[in-house]
Amino acid sequence: MIGQDETVPEFTANKPYNPFKLDVYQLGNVFLGIIKKFDGLEVLLPIAEAMTRVNPDDRPTASEAFRMLHDLQIDPDVMAQSIWPKALPLDERQAIELSGSSSYSSRNLSHSARAFYLDF
Repeated sequence: MIGQDETVPEFTANKPYNPFKLDVYQLGNVFLGIIKKFDGLEVLLPIAEAMTRVNPDDRPTASEAFRMLHDLQIDPDVMAQSIWPKALPLDERQAIELSGSSSYSSRNLSHSARAFYLDF
């Protein structure tokens, strides 16, 4: 299973499964990974949790998950905020904002922040 999400519950049973529900689970797991690494995306947690329910019948369909995402009532001011890696210290976030992200090079980042970007 190279490249597959090995946490998919359907992979533990040796029986046919719905590939669409499996795709929803895998995308939900991608969302969970991103939510864990970045500040400011917690609003997506309920959708990601619904998408990764153990029982495939309890998961939303792709259309239902899209509708859940579409129906989120997110304040436009919140959407305009930067999304930061949780590993990036506050002082580095401030330095990036003050200098402008295009001119702030990765060599100015701390070792932990560079490691985050390489890991992602």
